[in-house]
Amino acid sequence: MQTFATYPAAKAAAERIVREAASGSQAAALSASQSRDSLAALERLATLHQSTGRKFSLLGAISEFAEVVTKLRGRSLEEAVAGYLSTVVTVKRKGITEAVEEFIAGRQHKTVAKEGKRAQLSKTYAVHINSWLREFAGTFPGTAACDLSKEHLAIYAKTFKDFTPKTRNSPAMIHAHYKGLATKADAEKWFAVKPK
Repeated sequence: MQTFATYPAAKAAAERIVREAASGSQAAALSASQSRDSLAALERLATLHQSTGRKFSLLGAISEFAEVVTKLRGRSLEEAVAGYLSTVVTVKRKGITEAVEEFIAGRQHKTVAKEGKRAQLSKTYAVHINSWLREFAGTFPGTAACDLSKEHLAIYAKTFKDFTPKTRNSPAMIHAHYKGLATKADAEKWFAVKPK
């Protein structure tokens, strides 16, 4: 509550309050400390606007604060933000060509056989896959891997419209490329295996 040393000072303050109330101002309802807090909060929001470009009204900021505090059920905002930031991953955009080359390099070791064992991937198979992936990447130069969509795949698939199913896994292709890799005796032995 304000106190005044003289009657004229008190009267002037009262007239100011009446004028503010008549113009719709609620400032007179605030105590001196509430008024100081309000002005400081408005200054802080102005600084936030300058540094981030985001604009908040005092009511909007307080409403959002109250909503968040209710949802946090006793945890502080600082605790919530620290927890959130510890789970956020920063994703770096990577061109599809770079991603393909990284993928190929990462699987290269699988084409090398360890002593006494077979390689995890056939070198011929790896060469074919690598060639296909590079061709795919070359179809979309300058495209980031994260921007690929089903439309990109449809565009790429259209480049094979003149090919027939016989160029894939047809019996003719299987006989042409795989027949003779195992003898008939090997096949009979293989298919004679029965579970115990």
